[in-house]
Amino acid sequence: MGPAPASILDLSPEILVQILEYLCPHCSGEVKGTDTRSLGTRDSRLVEASQSNLHGLSTSCRKLRNIAQPCLYHYIVQTENARLIARTLLQRPSLAQTVEGLSITALDFNGEDDETLSDEDLATLELQMQTVSTDALENDTFERENILGMLMLGHTPNIQKLSVLTDSFIPMMYYPDGALSCLTILRANCDDTENGFGLSALAGIMRAAPNLKTFVASNLVKVSLEEGEIFSESVTEVNIAEAAIWKEDFDMLIQGFPSLQVFRFETGGDRANYIWCASPADMAKSLLARKETLKKLNLSVSAEFFPDGKLERGDMIDDLSRMTALESITLNIDSIYTEFGADFYDSDSDDDFYEYGPSLIDLLPESVRVLGIVEPSDVEDGIMELAASAPERFPLLRKVMLQYVNDNMYMAFKKAFKKAGIKCVKSKRLDLIVHA
Repeated sequence: MGPAPASILDLSPEILVQILEYLCPHCSGEVKGTDTRSLGTRDSRLVEASQSNLHGLSTSCRKLRNIAQPCLYHYIVQTENARLIARTLLQRPSLAQTVEGLSITALDFNGEDDETLSDEDLATLELQMQTVSTDALENDTFERENILGMLMLGHTPNIQKLSVLTDSFIPMMYYPDGALSCLTILRANCDDTENGFGLSALAGIMRAAPNLKTFVASNLVKVSLEEGEIFSESVTEVNIAEAAIWKEDFDMLIQGFPSLQVFRFETGGDRANYIWCASPADMAKSLLARKETLKKLNLSVSAEFFPDGKLERGDMIDDLSRMTALESITLNIDSIYTEFGADFYDSDSDDDFYEYGPSLIDLLPESVRVLGIVEPSDVEDGIMELAASAPERFPLLRKVMLQYVNDNMYMAFKKAFKKAGIKCVKSKRLDLIVHA
């Protein structure tokens, strides 16, 4: 065993990295179990302290700088003290080019904040960061702090992952087409769950990102497009959680992504209690526009967000059979079943049930390979019918996943599908929509 190091600087780079990650959990993605490099974090105080530690270490000496700077500038989370990082990005373009991830704030105007860049700093940024348009810089409705995030984005050309916190409904960020050519993942969220945000606020980013592939959003409440307009030609995966949008907005959402292959959508948020959200039937009709591209679909629509907490028979998905490319389908029970049918319940009838949607075998496309159902107990007969007819009607079906199913029912389903040569499993993650 060799002599103990006389100074921390005598430690190996590997040990120094471990010490740095212990002091600065932001750089190792250990903030409340969240990978801050790709998702950002809501624990802003911890991130701020972490980035402050990294910034201090990066200015202390060359050895620590060489270790701390890559961690600090690999993924930047905008905090109240991010102006120090912004200045460094401006002064050292070569370092700005190493930034791969950025989490910024782009809220509507709420007043001025003296803790952000000074007027002189902003004037310098305006002159040197030409990737941001004059309109975005000179608009009086922009809070200094929020301009800071947009300017950092305009100065990091190699960014791959972007997280935006916004409550805006109008385009707030303007960049030249192709300016964000490395961006592949865009996430957007709004802390105001009652008012949410509009997708148009991100239109400028999407136009500047020709290679964007994945879009994730929470608390989306508005989608606006003119006829023939799109948001992104390149996006193939869209995940929307806790959304409250009208049928017309849902139509425009699907219109905006012509190359859509993976689509996950969850109705929710405070605003869903106050508007007439798009129904499962509305969604199915809109999705027909992507019948030749969409391969994976997950719809999570809860009846609690509709008038009187229920969905009528006409609100159910009645047909996905024309979705010729669809291979994986996950539906919750409220999308395909309702006890509130078109006919009134007749207490004198021998049929002690309400009308519900079409059978599964009439609903599904022949292309389906994987089927997931959340809370399947109300469609027990339909699932058994599917198991019996699957080899003939759905020759590609290989796996059925069920969530929230009791053991006895599950064993019956499993036995029926095994006879058909299809795997049937329980799942705990079917109703999980990726949140921003």
